Amino acid sequence: MNKFFLFLFCLFVLFLIPQNEIIFADHGSGGGGCSGDCSPPTLGQDNSGIDFVKKGFSINGEEFNVTHFKQDIPTHFVNTGEPVEIKLKIYENSGTQNLSHVGLLLGLEEKMVSGVKVHSHSVKIIWEQNSEGIISFDVEDPDNLISEVDVRNELVRDAFGEKEGLNQISFEFTPSKQFDTDVILVEMWDYDRNSWTNYFYNPLRIENTKSLENNFTQNESLEPLVPDWFKTNAAFWSKNQIDDETFSNGIKFLIKEKIMNIPNLKEYEFQPKLHFIEVEKGAQHYIDRYYNEESYRAWFDSNYPDLTIEQAVGNGSDLVIPDWIKSNADLWTNDKITDKEFVARIKYLIENGIILL
Repeated sequence: MNKFFLFLFCLFVLFLIPQNEIIFADHGSGGGGCSGDCSPPTLGQDNSGIDFVKKGFSINGEEFNVTHFKQDIPTHFVNTGEPVEIKLKIYENSGTQNLSHVGLLLGLEEKMVSGVKVHSHSVKIIWEQNSEGIISFDVEDPDNLISEVDVRNELVRDAFGEKEGLNQISFEFTPSKQFDTDVILVEMWDYDRNSWTNYFYNPLRIENTKSLENNFTQNESLEPLVPDWFKTNAAFWSKNQIDDETFSNGIKFLIKEKIMNIPNLKEYEFQPKLHFIEVEKGAQHYIDRYYNEESYRAWFDSNYPDLTIEQAVGNGSDLVIPDWIKSNADLWTNDKITDKEFVARIKYLIENGIILL
């Protein structure tokens, strides 16, 4: 009798599930039991592990191979009012014309709502292609966090792509306000309801331009803030005539010798770069595991080839100065922004750990 009642209960539950709802799995699923085409669109590998796209994700011109369902991306810093461009190269096995939906979602991965964790995205930019090949895009931005949104699609060839090519979709927008972009989520599906979702952690940090420019309003007497020779260095750097390291060393010298006085400067405190690292365990826990456990070292090197374990736990930092700082240096050397405005950018570099004193 118990089995009979269990059967009736399961049958009842099945009738409660809406039959017309389309459900997309995070890791890819074929629609209708997956008869026929079962491969979702991809930014890198298909669901059998074969590479079809090289450098499938890029942000402000810096390209990355997409090799994992979830992966960390080096943080790109922008100010409000400065443009952001994110490009996706997408392989769809049934042809570019069968790519139906691509969503770029910006925000937190999840937040607590009534005790339940749910996805939380402040901004959604949605690209869609209908069965007639007509392309459109839509923006969900209830708090007006971005402006100047544009989405473009073109067909490109790729090192791994089939001869039909790939869809390259460029999402361009300008942040109007500072908001949380801890996670960029890319969701894709085709007309057979095969879907795939990628999570990119810490790829973008948006800072409020006004807060940077107001860093010096309480100290109007500090003139000049920087000597003329440093402006010459900045001009060379903005034209790529000296490298980031030389430019950084000049900044360190100015601060060490108290030639450049930056009010209320706070030195950067290291924080873990990777989402799986538990701060309470401490950096040394992961460093010890890396150097003492061969299997852990192999796993880390395979998943994070561009990072050392020290960098991952926040004990080291590669010098990568954002391009927008170089653009500001060019404006400063041409007297289009003030000394105070430019030194506010220098303060930002130091407090965010891009330049370490």
